[in-house]
Amino acid sequence: MSKPEFKFKDKRTTSVLTIKQVIIENQPVLFVNHNKDDGTWQFFSRDNFKMKDAIVVSLQEIIEKDPTLNDLFDLPLGWQASRESVSDAWARVKVA
Repeated sequence: MSKPEFKFKDKRTTSVLTIKQVIIENQPVLFVNHNKDDGTWQFFSRDNFKMKDAIVVSLQEIIEKDPTLNDLFDLPLGWQASRESVSDAWARVKVA
């Protein structure tokens, strides 16, 4: 199986925050935040989670897990995106 295209301008090795439910339990990423203050990326499912569930992976790893995340390669700093399911389009919103 070939690796998915990587559209982000960030390095493939960029650390991103996600949760065990996404990486281990294969829950879909349905909410993404691109932090305005430090440029960090956060990729979460819709489930409630605790900080003990948080893990750091590379941007490449999260893209390999879900290539549809490439649709957010141009999400500006200070913006969030969400969707109801993996097959839905992303709704983008600027964080106030």
